[in-house]
Amino acid sequence: MKKMKSKKLLAIALTATMVAQPLGAQSVFAYENAISAQQVVSQSTTMLHDGTAIIPSDASLDQVREILGKALLTNPDQQNLQSLEWEYECEGKSSTGVLKNTAWGSIEGFTSQTGNWVKTDYTHPSLAKNSDGSYKIRLKGSTEEVTLTKAKKLTSAITLKDDATANLVYNDDGSVNYDAVR
Repeated sequence: MKKMKSKKLLAIALTATMVAQPLGAQSVFAYENAISAQQVVSQSTTMLHDGTAIIPSDASLDQVREILGKALLTNPDQQNLQSLEWEYECEGKSSTGVLKNTAWGSIEGFTSQTGNWVKTDYTHPSLAKNSDGSYKIRLKGSTEEVTLTKAKKLTSAITLKDDATANLVYNDDGSVNYDAVR
């Protein structure tokens, strides 16, 4: 009788363990899925796209970060734009100005070096001081590149017609009648 009770007790404990085991695994999988979902959300908060921006040559680093964030991020209002570190690819010049080297570096400006035996240093200007044009931009530590078009002024869809004329209405004294023109 005791043997039978212990077998039943052992069977009940084994059954309970087998029933509870998948629940624990499900909670582990749910936790892992929740973590990966959070990672996807955090990655999507820094999604980049191509853009155009006006960057004055005397802009401070904080201003450039703000401009880049608004021009290149899909959701700049959900980011701390000052905490983002940007890099761009640009051409640097040697001290003589004859040799050139294209490299990635900080938007603040940077130096690069080439050569094994004879080393050549190149100076790369800051993004603000660089000329207008298209530049590859990325966040530091990332490989996702986008194109920034740096411009002095934005383009407009408004075009002016050649040889356009406007008729003005004159008063008897020769002055323009602006009320009639409106």
